[in-house]
Amino acid sequence: MRIELYALAALVPAMIGPLPVSAHTITAQLCNGGTVTILIERDNEQQPERDCRFQACHAGTCRKRDRLTQPS
Repeated sequence: MRIELYALAALVPAMIGPLPVSAHTITAQLCNGGTVTILIERDNEQQPERDCRFQACHAGTCRKRDRLTQPS
């Protein structure tokens, strides 16, 4: 009887499903215990133009150009 009760309790989250979330903000926790909330106000129809000509643009610099200016 006890095992069946534990099994049923384990299935409760699956029966409830995912909880609704606010899709209009991003909340990030800071190291000192505070939080930062960023509002997201963008329509799906109005996507920003992206310049995707560069690869690995997340690096912040052009690696080839950086190697030429700073010899190793």
